Amino acid sequence: MSIIKVLINGYVKKENGNEYASSSVTLIRDHNLNILVDVGMNRQLLLDALKQEDLRPADINFVVLTHTHLDHCLLVGIFENAQILDDSSVYTFDGKISEYDSKIPGTDIEIISTPGHDQFHCAVLVNTEEFGKVAIAADLFWWPDDKDFKVG
Repeated sequence: MSIIKVLINGYVKKENGNEYASSSVTLIRDHNLNILVDVGMNRQLLLDALKQEDLRPADINFVVLTHTHLDHCLLVGIFENAQILDDSSVYTFDGKISEYDSKIPGTDIEIISTPGHDQFHCAVLVNTEEFGKVAIAADLFWWPDDKDFKVG
């Protein structure tokens, strides 16, 4: 069973006439593997979150990109030891592109196609002991930090 932790809560906000945004970043620990789902745009926030988990970018084995909007993938290059996965392929920093069988290699973590927000959007399905089966589905909801979101 995997362990998951949201390292960074995604945000979009305006300050001093500028817009700031970065995706949520989720850490999955599966056996001896460290997996990130989306990596966002805020480098210092990401490095600080990894440090709190006693991790460095070199310790990350896989990065799953739910889609390639820059607020989700801008920082992927700092994980040079990682294999990068999207909805259909695995990429390595030597230029190799290969397919995979819908699971992160060496795990039971499934990546499923969920087009809509982006035609290549995907979600990650993780079996955990604490929460049961969890779907990590980026940009399911989108609203500015200064607005309340109410269901019902």
